[in-house]
Amino acid sequence: MPLTDKQANYLADKIYAKTYRKHLWERIGYDPYPKQIEVFTAMDNGARFIDIDAGTRSGKTRTAATVAVEKLSYRPPPNIPLGVIPIIAPYGRLTEKAFRWIWRWVVDDNCLNARPIKAANSPQDRYIEMSWGMRVEGLTADNPTNLKGEGWIFVILDEYAEFKPGLYESHIERGLMDCLAPVMRVSTPMGQANHWCGSWRDTQEQMLKGDKEYFATVFTAYDNPHLPPGEVARAEAKYKRQGLEALFRSEFLGEFVALQGALYPNFQETKDGQPWHVDDVDPLPGVPFEIGIDWGTDHPAVATFCQIFGDRINVCDMIYQTGMTDAEFADVVKRKADWWADVNGLPVEGSSMKKRNVKFCYCDPSDPGGKKEFRNAGLSVYNQPSGVESKINDRMFAPRILLEMFGREDKPAVRIDRSRCKPLIFQLHNMIYGTDEKPKKQDRVKHAAEGSNYTGDDAHDSLRYVVGGGIGQKRTSPIFVTSI
Repeated sequence: MPLTDKQANYLADKIYAKTYRKHLWERIGYDPYPKQIEVFTAMDNGARFIDIDAGTRSGKTRTAATVAVEKLSYRPPPNIPLGVIPIIAPYGRLTEKAFRWIWRWVVDDNCLNARPIKAANSPQDRYIEMSWGMRVEGLTADNPTNLKGEGWIFVILDEYAEFKPGLYESHIERGLMDCLAPVMRVSTPMGQANHWCGSWRDTQEQMLKGDKEYFATVFTAYDNPHLPPGEVARAEAKYKRQGLEALFRSEFLGEFVALQGALYPNFQETKDGQPWHVDDVDPLPGVPFEIGIDWGTDHPAVATFCQIFGDRINVCDMIYQTGMTDAEFADVVKRKADWWADVNGLPVEGSSMKKRNVKFCYCDPSDPGGKKEFRNAGLSVYNQPSGVESKINDRMFAPRILLEMFGREDKPAVRIDRSRCKPLIFQLHNMIYGTDEKPKKQDRVKHAAEGSNYTGDDAHDSLRYVVGGGIGQKRTSPIFVTSI
């Protein structure tokens, strides 16, 4: 029986689309492995809600960017004056992950045989607009007012586990309706308590019921044939040696692992009988302090005095004291920093950054008034850019970095003074995962006698503020990197 005109046109469009896609992949050098091809097949079969739960280095971002470039090359629907492909990330710097691929292919390599009429690639503005009425742009989830959803053709939600719960339903989902836009949520998991776990499993459930609009898959680092042979296995062996198998399964295999037990199982005071993470750690001359601040009145106010060298940190001293106002606390911190400057020849306070004995104080964001008192005392307080403050205060941001740093094998990446930082040492030993898979103090613990005074989490919090601000914000990967 011959095909109708409608059927013939539909078949011709399908053949053309697949031929064009193959040609585009060749031009941009995209060589997908089977799990990635499944995503394109699902979208060809009508999938609009695509969830990719993925381990690091599994190729999830490049897959999303490839779909975006393909969508960018077509004209928008007739009733849409400008078709928009938003890349939405938790904060500005993460939009760069997918956008840099698109920029390279479209702008640098001219893969579409046409130059953009408008383009920008900076932390403030990321967009590419083509003459036929299509635009790809980077947006941030920390500013929901930007998520208007006008003309959305295809949407990428990158590192979705870091989005605020409920943001998709309140600000993003409505933007998919006008053009029946497909949405691709991609993320490395952050435990079973995180909202991404429930979202991905709901999509999987609808897919297994036979609804072709839903597609859920998992990419692992082992799936990616383009990684150097043996590299993932080497990382797995290392994580297992350090007692971090659950973290490996989450970060590299994309498993929703229920985190439990000690928060820092690889924190070691000594190694092979020698000082390791705990030692005699005096401040080094000529290096300014970076200080983590945790406010307190009834419970201790804590200041952790650190010196940072790239991805290594020395914790030299701390203040752990109750009953102070914010102004008194600021004065004590200032006098402590100045005392070390006099004793150890650190730089003295001055107008030049190089002359400051305190580079920055990284404060708990909950008390703006406290920050004002610190500035009044002449201390430099770190001002978080848009979308960064919540990351410094995120209870798993710095701990993930610390886990990696404690795991360094060639030399300690964290060194803590044994006599001046006892509260911190005690709390690092006794922090555990709570039921929400975030740090929690261990309520009943037998330890050294002085430990009874240190059973909170305030010293640990002061360290995570300075690690999150002084190290985490400078990294190429804001959440997790695999080597230091």
